[in-house]
Amino acid sequence: MKNSNDIMFVGFPGSIFSSLLEKHGIFVISPYKYCTRYAYKVRFLLNWAHLKLGYLSELNDSILNYQAKVIIVEGSLIFEPFIKKLRESFPDATIKYLYPNIVADKASLHPDVLRKYGCKLYSWDIRDCLKYKLILTKSFYDKNILKLADRFDYDLCFIGTDKGRYATVKSIKNYADRNGLRFYMHVCPTFNFLRFLHSYYKKPLAYNDYLLVVSKSRCIIDFVRSGQSGTTMRTMEAIFSGQKIISNNDYLKKMDFFLPENIYILKDGNFDGLKDFLLKETVPVDEAILKTYSFEYWYNHLMEDYD
Repeated sequence: MKNSNDIMFVGFPGSIFSSLLEKHGIFVISPYKYCTRYAYKVRFLLNWAHLKLGYLSELNDSILNYQAKVIIVEGSLIFEPFIKKLRESFPDATIKYLYPNIVADKASLHPDVLRKYGCKLYSWDIRDCLKYKLILTKSFYDKNILKLADRFDYDLCFIGTDKGRYATVKSIKNYADRNGLRFYMHVCPTFNFLRFLHSYYKKPLAYNDYLLVVSKSRCIIDFVRSGQSGTTMRTMEAIFSGQKIISNNDYLKKMDFFLPENIYILKDGNFDGLKDFLLKETVPVDEAILKTYSFEYWYNHLMEDYD
């Protein structure tokens, strides 16, 4: 790894991205001087209303202590004033902006905005890379995050926000009930303040509690939003732990880790062959393929143009 003063990683504390990097000995700096939960919410609302962020856009003082030649920015909820000030502070640095979501989510800056500041743009989503001319980078995963339980308490598991997915998840739950399959379902509202709307909405699970349930589940349901084609954290958890996946992401068939014994693509609510799929043993993914989703592979790809 290069001199840490030459390379700066920027991301929000507590995010999965920051946590994974810190496990590999990389210190991740908070982007903003004011990074409290209150400042986070106010910054989001001001940007949404197209109002100036003012002092809430100020760079974290620690950023200016670097003599960075390469700056890696996790792009979620990073707004244009921050990128502008970062470029002004580091005019000669290579800024690499990583999309944690698809561009259509609007939780990240549009590529046209970022290119004004000479940023190199990376995404794990194949469709976005083609549409916006982004650099495709594989997801990375730490295989030590999830350890499977000694036995499975659930045949199927869905944990996530609604985002219009409840009807499909409920149909799978009904299918499971008819076929004597054990189903764990934990649906949260898309926005927490809407929790009162439906009795089936639950509070979000802490990440450790989420992992505990997943570790006891034979098959994980992972539905992506319309337009998404890349791999999710849930996909990576299942691939590395040897669990099955039910997904609506047809692009998974094009991935190097795809095996029909492990991944079931659900289309139009058609459950043909689902029970047989669940009863079959999983097939281990080739270790050579799994290594290309390691932190080391991801890091080397990100730094391949840095001398």
